[in-house]
Amino acid sequence: MTMNIRKYIGLTLALICVSMYSCMSPSGIEVGAPTPEITSLLADGSEFKLSQLRGDYVLLDFWGSWCPPCIRESPQVVAMYDRYKDADLGDGAGFEMVSVALERTDDGWQKAAKRLRMTWPYQLADVSRFVVTSDIAGDYGVIEVPAKFLIAPDGTLLSVKGSFQEIRKILDSKQK
Repeated sequence: MTMNIRKYIGLTLALICVSMYSCMSPSGIEVGAPTPEITSLLADGSEFKLSQLRGDYVLLDFWGSWCPPCIRESPQVVAMYDRYKDADLGDGAGFEMVSVALERTDDGWQKAAKRLRMTWPYQLADVSRFVVTSDIAGDYGVIEVPAKFLIAPDGTLLSVKGSFQEIRKILDSKQK
């Protein structure tokens, strides 16, 4: 009986925290808004700033190696990268993919990325006990994964938590 009460209290507290966080999430995360900067280290240890990719379309993909829906959709993420990585999207714009692994520990996400054939160079992890406490996820209002954002060459958001179909439609309309 005591264990059930503890589980109930723990679940209730977790739901309250998620509810409070979602109310405090950034209100400026909408199509047309400027993209929050991301400054981090990539998997290879090099420094990265999202703004260094200005001039290209960028798909920002929040995922987790522990997340079954993320693993299930990874073939679509890889296919999207393969489809657009060499595409001419007009005015000299190319396509880049940035993956942000939201992880509880720094172990394993790189192995998962390799196993899932995530071969693009811009991969990083934000290690936090809970997704909702990740600074990077918080800047984008991400409280669950997977979540995708399509960024225009000028650094504004074209799609917020969009579907693959929506993102493909936007990119196909830009393709020369």
